[in-house]
Amino acid sequence: RAKAIEGKMDFGEVAALYSDDPNGKERMGSLGKIKRENVVKAFADVAFALHVDEISPVIETQFGYHVIKRNQ
Repeated sequence: RAKAIEGKMDFGEVAALYSDDPNGKERMGSLGKIKRENVVKAFADVAFALHVDEISPVIETQFGYHVIKRNQ
């Protein structure tokens, strides 16, 4: 999160370098368009509360730790 916020690297570059999720690395952190009902509640609650270009705090779900950036 700190690397993404400081702005020296693009969020996608940070995701590609630090994500433990192979799909996260390959897609540079992009999930594409998501629907609230297609993700776990803890993730959805944070993701849908963000403003465009805002980066979330680190959140934990049953799938691990996440940092979310809303881009649209």
